[in-house]
Amino acid sequence: MKKIISVLLLIFFFSFLSATPSIVEQENSVLVSEPIRQDGSPSASLKANITIKDPAGNILVKYEEMNNNLTINEHQYFLGGGNTSELGSYLYTITATNGTDTESKVFSFEVTPTGDKLSTSQAMIYLIVLIISIGLFFFSLYWAVVIPWRNTYNSDGTILDKNDLKYVKLFLWFFIYMLSVFMAFLIEHLSGSYLRLGIANNFFNGIFWFLVAGIFPVFVVTLYMGIVAWFRDAELFREALRGLEPR
Repeated sequence: MKKIISVLLLIFFFSFLSATPSIVEQENSVLVSEPIRQDGSPSASLKANITIKDPAGNILVKYEEMNNNLTINEHQYFLGGGNTSELGSYLYTITATNGTDTESKVFSFEVTPTGDKLSTSQAMIYLIVLIISIGLFFFSLYWAVVIPWRNTYNSDGTILDKNDLKYVKLFLWFFIYMLSVFMAFLIEHLSGSYLRLGIANNFFNGIFWFLVAGIFPVFVVTLYMGIVAWFRDAELFREALRGLEPR
């Protein structure tokens, strides 16, 4: 993962030459601003240095100067992916100076297995959907077990009634499997955003992809069992119409 820390240079149309630079956190960036010359051109004298620490507190970057890109009015620093192998919160300090005054502030960014960090509201939605899915899972599992598979026969072995609910039973088992894949997806995203244990994250990720790999085979087996059951029922009824006992 390559982390780009971008510091935007805000242009103010003032004539002050030695005001203290301002550093403010914004969404996905940090804003470094300074009153500059009246003509509004970018200030090459405004410099920004950065220090980055990993989640364990080890210094990855020690007070290195950020690139002042006057074309797009941004200070930038590129942190290579090899430096973000640890999951967690990385602290970085930006120090801006215009040669006279200096301002420093500390910010942070998160490194997660998925590259995303769920907000509190998003996590609550995931959790609510997961709870509903678990309830639906056990509800479907109950009926998948309770619904009979066999047809109804008389005491003499002749068929009395064809059990069409067996196809509902098959559908429920496939639905339960797909619901398991969906729940694994939710758990994998929740663990990836909040757990800082690599083994646990890899475990949930492995379960999810294992279940995903089984979707097609499970679908084929379910379809095959449904087709075989349908042909078997059709044969039983043809034999019943001829007055034969089912084999």
